[in-house]
Amino acid sequence: MGSSKVEHRRVLPWIVGLSLVVLGAGAAATATGVPSRTPVTAGEVEAEAAPADPTEGDAAAEEAERIAADRQAEEERAAEEAERAAADRAAAEQAEAERAARAAAEAARVEEERLEAERRAEEARAAEEARQALLAAQERLVELGYLVGAVDGEQGQQTTAALMAFQAVNGIQVDGILGPETTATLAEPLAEPVLRDGPATRLEVDLDRQVLHLVEGGTRVVTLKVSSGNGAEYPTLSGGTARARTPVGSFTIERRIAGLRESSSGLGTLYDPMYYYKGFAIHGSNSVPAGPASHGCVRVSRADAIWLFDRVPNGTSVVLYGGQHTFSPN
Repeated sequence: MGSSKVEHRRVLPWIVGLSLVVLGAGAAATATGVPSRTPVTAGEVEAEAAPADPTEGDAAAEEAERIAADRQAEEERAAEEAERAAADRAAAEQAEAERAARAAAEAARVEEERLEAERRAEEARAAEEARQALLAAQERLVELGYLVGAVDGEQGQQTTAALMAFQAVNGIQVDGILGPETTATLAEPLAEPVLRDGPATRLEVDLDRQVLHLVEGGTRVVTLKVSSGNGAEYPTLSGGTARARTPVGSFTIERRIAGLRESSSGLGTLYDPMYYYKGFAIHGSNSVPAGPASHGCVRVSRADAIWLFDRVPNGTSVVLYGGQHTFSPN
């Protein structure tokens, strides 16, 4: 407390003196007609006296730059996020499209396999039905005396020839195909093979119908499909020409050659030929069409030729009749 009083005593005269100075200056101003100034505070004196701080403008500019930089950075971050989001959406859409494409491809593959399986099953059913139908036809051909081969459900040359012989006898289309007409006719034949008189055991060749009948002891054993001379001209080895004609009349089997035989006249291959007049023979061939097609011999299927070769001995009578492209040696 003692020091405080001392301070007051020291400061008080200074304040009083300052007040007197101010008052005196005011009075002088009044006396001289100079307007008095409004007393200023110590802070205002200091403010007027203090020079402007140049760093304040720099700070404001830096703050503005910082704000702009922050704004730009924020905008760049927003743009990057939008770009990433768009890329993510595009990737998701691509992935979905690929998944959908894979699913569609898999569905198509499954459907194709199903259809293929159905097609194979249908083909198998149709093949089995055709095989059963052919088995029945073969059995019927054996019963009716047109087939001497196996009953196996397979349509080889021998079965085709048997169908053609049956078709020829019954006056329907001769194509060797087991179609509706042939199937119906097998069930109810329209005609029986017609035989001519002759030796009790003989080979009888009907050139009009292009069939051969084997008759044993007066009974027809089998009727086979044949193809005889077609009437066309062909060159001979001597440089001349000849016409493809088949001899008609009564003959006998004179000789035979087992297996393959090349014609000495250059007329092709004969299988298991049985000769009945000079170079004319009943022989196997790979081609036995519906009508006449040979150079004059009587063609049968190769399987039928083997069967005849083993069944018919030399000396057996051969009777040929009818036809258009023929000649009579007698």
